[in-house]
Amino acid sequence: MSSIASNLDDIPFLSKFIDSGSTDREIFTKTRILITYLSQKAGFHFVLDTTWCRDVVLKEEINAFCDRFNANSNTELPLPLFSSSCPGWICYAEKTNGNFSDVAGHEPNAFSLVKHLSPVRSPQQTVGFILKQVIADVSAGDIYHVAIMPCFDKKLEASRSEFSCTLPDGSTSEPDVDLVLSTKEFVDFLNVINDDGKLLTTQPPKLIATLEEVSARLKDQRLGIFR
Repeated sequence: MSSIASNLDDIPFLSKFIDSGSTDREIFTKTRILITYLSQKAGFHFVLDTTWCRDVVLKEEINAFCDRFNANSNTELPLPLFSSSCPGWICYAEKTNGNFSDVAGHEPNAFSLVKHLSPVRSPQQTVGFILKQVIADVSAGDIYHVAIMPCFDKKLEASRSEFSCTLPDGSTSEPDVDLVLSTKEFVDFLNVINDDGKLLTTQPPKLIATLEEVSARLKDQRLGIFR
């Protein structure tokens, strides 16, 4: 979110709410105003920054590495452990370094990079899992989760079937992230709204749970944020 806020000069009608500048404090103020704008003008109920979730992912990456490092050398979970939040690289690894011995038209490949990939989700997908399957007080189907990302490949990541949950009645599979907008698409979206009416406050809405509560709820669901 802070990276978006640093480029708010591309949204002219927001300039009346924002002082120019690029210091950390000024960017924080821009981010806070942007969050307030989204909740009051664009109809978003909650706005979350994925920065904190990077810390969650980093901790789980450490756990995943330690599990493999401490395991017997004959384990099915070998080292080295490769980690990436880039869906393009993940797809490349799967398609060019997977084990194609059972796929028609491919020569058997003795080395498979796939089994060396970290099982931990990216911050984008971890946020989606936490929102829809951990802290939500409503059905996952009642939440429409929009992620704003700098890369179009994040759309591909969100569409993968493994990043979804089945509703309690078993009727349908619900994606953890419903829609991914690139930063350019997001700026275009704000320019379409083009509402320069007065903001009631610059205080962002309260979140539905504190990070401490999220951490507590994740203790029994650690495997949930794995791929």
